[in-house]
Amino acid sequence: MALQSTLEQRLKAEFTKTSSNEVFNFLRKITGANLIISLEIAQHEANITLKVTDMQIKDVLLRLIELQALSISVENDALYVGASAAQPDAPRVTK
Repeated sequence: MALQSTLEQRLKAEFTKTSSNEVFNFLRKITGANLIISLEIAQHEANITLKVTDMQIKDVLLRLIELQALSISVENDALYVGASAAQPDAPRVTK
């Protein structure tokens, strides 16, 4: 439940051509959540441009994975972000 309440917190942030690793590290630091990024994603430095003024952290994560055609899942009280194996056009969210 702690992870769920963390993800429901609201966030204000702006990223302009920021590497995906920097964005995920920022989210890891402000949430204190275990955020595991697959090696494939960590080595692929995508640039993110995103501005949110009052959005839940879980929705920010969903926008990020949509922008990069990634998947996100909850495993052992940690968030795991990896390449989407199912549909490259849509994010896969599992629980």
